[in-house]
Amino acid sequence: MRAALPPGETGHPQSPDDEALARRIGTGADLFVLASMDDCLPCTLMKPIVRRLASRLSVELRLAEPATTPGFLERHAVDCFPELMLWRDGSLLERRVGFHGFDDLDVFTRRALGRP
Repeated sequence: MRAALPPGETGHPQSPDDEALARRIGTGADLFVLASMDDCLPCTLMKPIVRRLASRLSVELRLAEPATTPGFLERHAVDCFPELMLWRDGSLLERRVGFHGFDDLDVFTRRALGRP
């Protein structure tokens, strides 16, 4: 995996979706960002799992895809899909790469967020 780029540096122009995602992260709220691709079967299978988990934990979920948020993905060195990122207070708290089932992600996210 390559190193994350400094804030604002990317090989892609900032898209409106990149800007909206950056603003949402900047609010400081707990946020799940699922990096996925349309033609990725593990991504397709993981989306409903992460939606259910976000709903259960009352955490907002945003999708980041190469077609809509290329700058975000590049800045955060996302090069494998799917990848779940947990944000808190505007900072990346944890990330999990690859397909994971509900029970595994439930334990992982509760531990990361300090929830029972």
